[in-house]
Amino acid sequence: MDKVSDKQTLYVGESYSDVELETINNNVYISDTADDECVHFPIERWGEVKAAIDKMVERRQKE
Repeated sequence: MDKVSDKQTLYVGESYSDVELETINNNVYISDTADDECVHFPIERWGEVKAAIDKMVERRQKE
């Protein structure tokens, strides 16, 4: 199985969200490490993946 994992921290203003990105068999899995929310998309739909990450970061800003 082709598996690549990359963990990064996204900073937005004073808030931040730890988001883990993994690609497994041409799917991108993203999870918010604060609340274990996880979503996945085919890698061809990267724009939607980025939008989901932005939504997680926005939610964390409101906390």
